[in-house]
Amino acid sequence: MKPHDGVASFGPTSGGISGVVGVLCGVLFAASTLLHGLELSELRYLFGGLAFAALAWTILLRPRVRLLADHVELRNGFSDFLIPYAAISEVAIRSFTAVQVGEKRYIGLAVGRPRTSMTRRRKDQLARPTPDLASGKSLEGASAADLLQVTLEDRVHRAEREQSAVVRRRWALPELAVIAVCLVAFVISIFVG
Repeated sequence: MKPHDGVASFGPTSGGISGVVGVLCGVLFAASTLLHGLELSELRYLFGGLAFAALAWTILLRPRVRLLADHVELRNGFSDFLIPYAAISEVAIRSFTAVQVGEKRYIGLAVGRPRTSMTRRRKDQLARPTPDLASGKSLEGASAADLLQVTLEDRVHRAEREQSAVVRRRWALPELAVIAVCLVAFVISIFVG
């Protein structure tokens, strides 16, 4: 399937290894607390480890950009933005993905370019070929940020403009609930234990 057909998903371009290590450290810390016998004074370590793992997942591994049939989903740590292609006026990918809708700018933290790449990109912009979706040329060496920008701009260009296109925000309720429960339990366990 070519990226401009159907659904395309772009995961985090940085922080993936740190996120996996963070989740594993938090889970292993909580598990080691359970394996050594759980006493009231050690509950803070269990909930602290679980809160750390949940925060690492939410901040470093959850963000992504998904291109769906009629809208782009900018999935960040604590909320998602669902933006119809027809409403998008501009797309820019710097150290994060920015989508302009009228006067409002929406940010996606998953896909971005390193600062060195952005500086180098200005210098070789003429020498470096832009990925071409129609022919499939230059897609092999393209970065995730380049491929996302070209694919998203193509979908925005092909979208029919409509005045009723509405941007929706959706909160990451499962992640927020887990983090809130773990942090509240951690704070309570500090005073109880």
